[in-house]
Amino acid sequence: MPDFRTLCAGTQRQYNGFVNCMSQIIKQEGFRGLYKGLVASIMREVGYSGIRLGAYEHVKEALGGTDKRNTPLHIKVAAGALTGSVGAVSHLQPCRRLSVHTGEFDLSAVCHYTH
Repeated sequence: MPDFRTLCAGTQRQYNGFVNCMSQIIKQEGFRGLYKGLVASIMREVGYSGIRLGAYEHVKEALGGTDKRNTPLHIKVAAGALTGSVGAVSHLQPCRRLSVHTGEFDLSAVCHYTH
């Protein structure tokens, strides 16, 4: 994976901070511009949380936590870690990773929005 700080050295920052970023977006695109990409973010979060929370009880029972009130802590932690790990896979961005590995990654977009 390329080091973006090195690759973006010498490029001009578009935003000088959070407030400056928000004000420029509102001026250029209107208030609705702040919500671009919101649907995709919500869909990604629903996938992650749905897997993590939906599978937790089933995994806990499979690990031996059949009594809901007296399940040992180590079984709860193991069930949470396992479902969290499986849910985290939904956060992977295969298209972004593929574009980086195939060399079709546009660094101008990354350098344009660096902090």
